[in-house]
Amino acid sequence: MNKSIIAVAGLVAIAMLLNACGAYQLRADDKARINTADIQLTIKQNELYGGTSVTMGDINISIGGLDNNTSAKREKAERNNKDIQPILKALKGFNVNELARKSYETGFRKVSWMKPATLTTVKKEIEQVERFQITLNSKSDAVIFIDFDYHLDNSFRKFILKTKTQMFSRLNRNTDGQPLIVFRNKHFFDWKHPELEGVYERQDIIKKWTENGADKLREKIRQAIEEDVKRLIEQLEK
Repeated sequence: MNKSIIAVAGLVAIAMLLNACGAYQLRADDKARINTADIQLTIKQNELYGGTSVTMGDINISIGGLDNNTSAKREKAERNNKDIQPILKALKGFNVNELARKSYETGFRKVSWMKPATLTTVKKEIEQVERFQITLNSKSDAVIFIDFDYHLDNSFRKFILKTKTQMFSRLNRNTDGQPLIVFRNKHFFDWKHPELEGVYERQDIIKKWTENGADKLREKIRQAIEEDVKRLIEQLEK
């Protein structure tokens, strides 16, 4: 087989892999055109929540039941997951949402080629069609959407932070007039409580978090947010 064909096939495979992983790097010509951007930070929760289900004896009950709406499930999980309450109390009002907002706000000021015009915290799901409209209505050149989610996993053993970032350019549009996504990235951070090896009862796990794990959890939440902001700014500066 021709070497050039093999090389092209390899590049296509790499591009497909990056796309599957959610990565889409900003091109130099797009970067040159974008001078200002609005940032929409979507945090649908008010505080740390515990997975998507609660365990009662040997029965694992999904919060939300047959409701397929992710946001509704999350809201029900926050209301009904009583197991998380002692951990929240141990965190003593540690405001993750405000920490995230300030961290992103500070981080975006470090971007050398783009000025952040506004940073808005949004409490609801923003569908893709709505993102198109928000971008078209913006006075900035682009809108950056950051979906931010943090929780303990179903077993209460791990802290997880997940973010998805998309940049829509108001200046770049497809044939239907919709803004194009010129940058996309995902980030996943998880941390397992180091003292839960061999601990299986839910109440014993919670006790570990409340007795000596709250300070560690605060530290790891800060670390996770710092890592995400740093990674995002580095990607934008490439």
